[in-house]
Amino acid sequence: MKHNPEFVLYSVAGKQILAPTGRLAAELNGMMALNDIGAFIWKALEEETTFEQLLSKIMSKYEVDRETAEKDLNKFLDTLRSFQAILE
Repeated sequence: MKHNPEFVLYSVAGKQILAPTGRLAAELNGMMALNDIGAFIWKALEEETTFEQLLSKIMSKYEVDRETAEKDLNKFLDTLRSFQAILE
């Protein structure tokens, strides 16, 4: 999977904002605020990666157990999918 290049991540007043561009900007009509882990995952999705690779990166960077990381990553990826923000 990889992030959709029709989205950009930018910083506003210390907050990370994910916004659609192009045709998706008109279709979705909204933005998504990301926390530090969300922004970390988004940046990791700049290159083609697998779920397991993302999970490993999260567990290495943040001190979290596999079960929690897996559950939270699935939830976040589902949100990104609903916004058409990742390509699989």
